[in-house]
Amino acid sequence: MQLWTTDYLLSHKACFKVIASTAHTQVAAMNLKKGEASGDYGTDHPHADQVLIVLAGEGKAKVDGTSHQLNAGDTLLIQAGEKHQIRGESDELFQTVNFYNPIAYPNEMDV
Repeated sequence: MQLWTTDYLLSHKACFKVIASTAHTQVAAMNLKKGEASGDYGTDHPHADQVLIVLAGEGKAKVDGTSHQLNAGDTLLIQAGEKHQIRGESDELFQTVNFYNPIAYPNEMDV
C-alpha cells in the first residue's frame, strides 16, 4: 500500500514525474504553466487508459478533436489510443495527478 496526501502531490513541481508504479498501474504528477502543453497532440501511451484528476489551476484538454475546460476537482478519463493534449490555462500552476492502467511509461518505473 502507498498513500499520498494532496500536499505531497502538490509539492511536485516538475512538468511530469512518475510517483509510483506497480505491475498494473502507474501514478504520475503533471504540472503545467500557463500556455505550457503536455506534449504534441497525439498519444504517447496508446495501450494505457489515463485518469487525470485536477488538483489546482485551470487547464484545457483536447481529446480526439474536442476541447474540454478543466478546473480543480475535475476528473478526465482518456481511453487508450485517444489522441490528446493537456494545456495549462491559468496564472496558477495547473497541477494534476494521473493514473495509467496498464503502466504507460515502463522506463520510468523508479520512484
